[in-house]
Amino acid sequence: MYKNRRSIWLVSFILAMILATGAAFGQSIKINFQRMASRTPDGYLPDSGEVFGDRGNGYSYGWDVDIQGDSRERNSSIDQRYDTLVQMQEGDPRTWEIELPNGGYDLFISLR
Repeated sequence: MYKNRRSIWLVSFILAMILATGAAFGQSIKINFQRMASRTPDGYLPDSGEVFGDRGNGYSYGWDVDIQGDSRERNSSIDQRYDTLVQMQEGDPRTWEIELPNGGYDLFISLR
């Protein structure tokens, strides 16, 4: 059970630190997975577990089902980016997507 929880946390944490860079457009998109009421770090877009849709910030992204109840803020770090997450496999596996133009993208994932 502990190993499974650790895997869920690790995968969620990796997603929390994802950075998609559009090579063709020179754009950088940073998503922070967090509770709805959490402070969003500067330069990041918030995701609190809502179903995929237009977020009103120029991007459409989200989950295959509403998992807002699986968002967490641990208050264990002075860096907000490392304090928040959405557990993507609390129960059944979940999928997160973002709508981007066709092209090549580089992903940066932090394991901190």
